[in-house]
Amino acid sequence: MTIKNMFPIELGSIHEILDEVNIENLKDFHGLMGEVTNLPNIIEDEIKAKEALDFIEKIKKIENNFRQSRLEDGKIFKEGLKSVEKFYKGYESSLKEKKFFLQERISDFANKSAASTSNNPSKSSAASAANHPFNTSGEASKSQESQESQIEKNLKLNREWTISKIDINKLDLESLRNFFTEYQLKMVINKHLKTNGPILEGVEYQKKIKI
Repeated sequence: MTIKNMFPIELGSIHEILDEVNIENLKDFHGLMGEVTNLPNIIEDEIKAKEALDFIEKIKKIENNFRQSRLEDGKIFKEGLKSVEKFYKGYESSLKEKKFFLQERISDFANKSAASTSNNPSKSSAASAANHPFNTSGEASKSQESQESQIEKNLKLNREWTISKIDINKLDLESLRNFFTEYQLKMVINKHLKTNGPILEGVEYQKKIKI
């Protein structure tokens, strides 16, 4: 049961209050945005480059002012959220711990039962060829499928394949090519860049100033 609005806060008035207490920050912001129109779209000489660098420093200063104000003004809400999360997550963590413990025990039982059945010659004449859940084609053997299906049916289990261990030396990275997102690729390529420099084939590099 959830009691809504236990801590009454006029959310609609927060924006107005922030406007009032950030008069100087907003003044600096709008002044800076007005100066942006004077910046060239293309920098063609050192003078313009120096002006742009100075402008970046102005931006960083105002940006930092807003950041500090945000952290300070949001502190009370953040602390309140921490208290709420601490209360509920204390109970949730204990429940999750017991849930995962039982999940592991049941999974171990189901896996051992399936392995025991597949290793019992009286259960199937093909058992010796089905000790591993996959045959040479990489597909689950019919014997293994039937054994596991019976266990799942008896206990009404809903099981799925999960990753228990990764051997990077044997892992077929090429098979994973189409499953990487652009973000994941950039993360890995950036690590490669820091260690080896801009030498990776298939990647275009560009130098940028640090800000």
